[in-house]
Amino acid sequence: MAQFKANDNKIAVKEVNTRVYSSWTEDKLLFENTPMNQVSKRIEDTFGIKVNVHDSLAGQVLSGSDQKWES
Repeated sequence: MAQFKANDNKIAVKEVNTRVYSSWTEDKLLFENTPMNQVSKRIEDTFGIKVNVHDSLAGQVLSGSDQKWES
């Protein structure tokens, strides 16, 4: 994965599980140490519903999927 910030003209590259970023193309949800605010945003974008995360969960991360992955 490459990340670019326009304000500092640097590109950061790191190795990631590509399924986390492309699972939406198969109508699947996959999270890997994903902050709850990003989980809620993904659910909102996928299902068109509003998700509220309780303050006690705001700092938590989630790993898992909605379906068993085949190797």
